[in-house]
Order: sequence, then C-alpha cells, then structure tokens
Amino acid sequence: MKLSKIPFLLIVLPFFLIGGEKQLSLKNVYKIIINAGTGYFQFTTNRDKHPIKMEYTFPEKNVSYVYNYEDDHKKNLEISFGKLKVSSDDDDININISKNGPLSDSAYVNLYPNKPIDFKLNTGASRCNIDIGDINLRSIDINSGASNIDINFENVRKLSLDYFNISSGASKIKANNLLNCGADSINISGGVNKLLLDFTGNLKKNMYVKIVSGVGLTNIGIDKNISCIMVISKGFLASNDISEHFKKLDDTTYISPSYKINKKHLNIHIENSLGCVNIYEK
Repeated sequence: MKLSKIPFLLIVLPFFLIGGEKQLSLKNVYKIIINAGTGYFQFTTNRDKHPIKMEYTFPEKNVSYVYNYEDDHKKNLEISFGKLKVSSDDDDININISKNGPLSDSAYVNLYPNKPIDFKLNTGASRCNIDIGDINLRSIDINSGASNIDINFENVRKLSLDYFNISSGASKIKANNLLNCGADSINISGGVNKLLLDFTGNLKKNMYVKIVSGVGLTNIGIDKNISCIMVISKGFLASNDISEHFKKLDDTTYISPSYKINKKHLNIHIENSLGCVNIYEK
C-alpha cells in the first residue's frame, strides 16, 4: 500500500468501523433540537432531497433521535450525539458533560427543510462549524458549553429570522455576516469567553441587538456604511474601546456617520460588566 493512501484511510475508516449515516424526515416538525456532545460538528444547508442528512463517526449507541408528539402529530425532532445533558431554568443554562469517546468523534449534518422550522443547538466540549444558507428557518437558538463555534451567514440572501439567540459558557464564538440573517432581534450573552461578532452584510430592516458581555473579550465589527446607534453600559472593572468612526452623543450613546440619513437602523445595546469590549468599523 502506498504511503499516500494511509492518511485517507485514517479519515475514512472510522465511518466504516463505528460510524453511520441517516436520512430523517421533517414532516409536521416545527422545531429541530441537536445536542452536540464532545467532538467536531459541521452543519450545512445545501440543497438535498433529504430534509436531514447525517454522517458520523460516533458509535451507534451514542447517537439517538426521537420525534416528540402532540395530538398525534410530529412537533419536534431531537437528535443527540455523544453524552450531553442540558437543563434550563429561566435564563440560566446548566450543561453537564459526560465524556465518552475521543475528541476526534465527528458528525456532518445537512439541514434543508421544506417548511419553516426553529433550530436549537446545544453544545458541550465541542467544535462546531455552521454554514447557514437560504433555507426555511424561523429562529436559531444556540446554547454552548466549553465550545468553539463558528457560524457564517455569508451565503444568505433571503433569510429573515424572527430571532437569533446565543448563550455561551466558557466558549469562543465567531459569527460572520450577521446582518444577512435578517433577524428582528439578536440576543447574545457570554460567560468566560471570547466573542468575535461581525455585523456586515445586507441590513434588510431595523435590527435590534442585545449583547451581555461576561468575563472575557468581545470584538464587534460594524459595516461602516450602515446606520447604527449603540447604547453601552459598563461596570467598574470593565473596559470599552470604541472607534472614533462612531460619534459620541453622551456617556453611553454612539452613532455612525450615516445614522440620520438612512431609514434602516442597527440598534445595539451592550451591557459590559467585567469584560473588555472593542468596537470598530469594517
């Protein structure tokens, strides 16, 4: 056997040895919940005849999916990879992780629903790449543990979400082309983390953003051509570094040069208690 073939086999063999593949239906489903335990996950939205197509290296015993019914109709679908338990009490998210298997456990999930659905992702000690396209999503809700999450709306042209929420623990979260998601509201709350938020793309309508920064670094890049107003509050030990591109109206309020010209506004409210927030134009 040629040595050049060995790396290929090392990548492919796990799928044949312990992995699997599934295609799932979303008939009458209004919400999909994915619990991503310890491992690497890739989520895409390529056009496909199957609403959900999955490939994974996880052992079959660590992969489950269940339809939850109400009035004899499918209402939501929950898919779990690895061992992850999530409990929610009001605004507090508690994630308990039981590691089972190496970090090399991986899964590829392609979503292409025909009807609008809500998408919720719960992550453990994992790395997730999420590429969102023009698909039927009403909302996106991400609850992350000790994760590295990269979400991109670069290929979106028609998406219009009701809301987009991120609640993070000890995580690194990078979100690109956020204006393209077309959400009415975006809510981001951080723990001990690093947030890299890119507000570029096409602002289709007024967008309201609330960011609660935890103990960590928050970098916010804003398209220099859009109309933006920011209200920023900070704690005694927190620090804010705001580009001179934004005009300071008072101790807490900043606007972009085109704020009084354009009709569609990006409204950002930031609560910075203990972290460092950097805001710059792109």
